[in-house]
Amino acid sequence: MLNILKSLYLHLLILINCAIPSNIAVSAERSFTARNGHALFETEHLVPSLSFNISQYLVDKANLKVVALTFDDGPDPQNDTTILKILADNHLHATFFFIGKKLIGKQALITQLMANGNEIANHSYYHPMMTDISAAVQDSNIQMTNSLLYEAGVAPHWFRPPYGDFDQTTVSIAKQHGLDTVLWTIDSQDWKNTKAEIIIDRVISRIHSGAIILFHSTKPETVKALPHIIATLKHDGYSFVTMSEWRSELKKLPKPSIE
Repeated sequence: MLNILKSLYLHLLILINCAIPSNIAVSAERSFTARNGHALFETEHLVPSLSFNISQYLVDKANLKVVALTFDDGPDPQNDTTILKILADNHLHATFFFIGKKLIGKQALITQLMANGNEIANHSYYHPMMTDISAAVQDSNIQMTNSLLYEAGVAPHWFRPPYGDFDQTTVSIAKQHGLDTVLWTIDSQDWKNTKAEIIIDRVISRIHSGAIILFHSTKPETVKALPHIIATLKHDGYSFVTMSEWRSELKKLPKPSIE
């Protein structure tokens, strides 16, 4: 009963904030990722809150042969449990971006994911286009999800805006809550309900050093595609990192010499 009341309370706060006019107008244009389906490997598009320029590092197969598997829109108790087993069987970790309104009652799953070395991050409370809502509602989406994650024992470090849609207001609000904003460089397009074979081909054909791959753990075909994708990338010499590990690996890279 307590969890139900808490969920109703959070929904009520969202509705109240939606009714409050904002002094900040919504963006006139979608972000690059929202318009193009993926981010360029540049700070302003991929990790707009980072204080260093990711383009200054030598990102190639010789220096950074890693990829980050990321899964949006959970928790999904059935699929996430299967994904967890696939990851554990391959001795690798991933990052899960969870939606706040789905979190209540998922403590066991969250604990299991974390115990196996995976990272859990913020994907808003109810999955809106962030630039279509006021700054106050953006803040509520991020803050409420953060609160639920902390209550579940998670200290999140990342925020991924739904649909890749953000502006500087979004980035600033996330940062105020201790979160860096991150997008993706490869979209599996599993959200189109495509077959596993198409997901596999799309990801493998676009793979690159330091790739951040977008999946949705709510899609059964993604679960089917994952073992083949992992096996292929491992065979090609790639290792797998969480988003926080990705950032650490990036900062270790050499910088081009100035002649």
